[in-house]
Amino acid sequence: MEVLVYGRIEPIPPERLKYHLVYPSLTDVRLCALHPFPPPAELEANETGCKLQGRQYAPEEHVTIGEQMCGCHRGRASCQPNDSSSCFYAGEWLPDKSALLLRRSCEVLQCNSGNWARSPGDCSFPMLALVGFALRSTALEPKEAAKLEPLPQALRELPGSIRIIARVKANEGQNAEQLAQERAQQVKRWLVRHGVSPEALRVEIERPEIDDGGPPLVRFRFVPQSRASAPRPGP
Repeated sequence: MEVLVYGRIEPIPPERLKYHLVYPSLTDVRLCALHPFPPPAELEANETGCKLQGRQYAPEEHVTIGEQMCGCHRGRASCQPNDSSSCFYAGEWLPDKSALLLRRSCEVLQCNSGNWARSPGDCSFPMLALVGFALRSTALEPKEAAKLEPLPQALRELPGSIRIIARVKANEGQNAEQLAQERAQQVKRWLVRHGVSPEALRVEIERPEIDDGGPPLVRFRFVPQSRASAPRPGP
């Protein structure tokens, strides 16, 4: 099934439908817009936002034209009634009171009745979890891989590099260093498959003097771009 959403035809997943006899109805009628709102002819949508009468608007700014408010993202315009209290960002209209953290500028955007209010934000990097492996195994288990899921998006928002550090376990015998190296490479391959540039990742091996008796672990260290040296591929 498809529905008209602010002038765009989009599919609706089955879980958003509620069936009464043989006729489905949407469980959230706010998804629907009864009339499409095509962009006004005088509005130009380009890669850096909207342009109207010679003025360029940023991607998080909307333009009010008559009875419409329009936002532009990647060369496409999206318009809705100008009595809406939502705010435009990166191609989407977000509801009133929504908040976004812009890591590049260390700002928080708060939607306030249709306009973004800016305030200082915390752009520290999210806590990097330890990824564990079974003894004498290099398999990255799904529950451990799930700990890596926030990292690709966080790296896009706050550029820098990540050092992937695998600890050598003395009780794994003569293959301990090889196992540690392969565990770090497994983590690196996962991150690359999920959109992280290989140049942003560096693999290192840690050889502790005393074994703490815990499971084999891979840990991380984030190096912000401003303090990182010229990027170079990891091993």
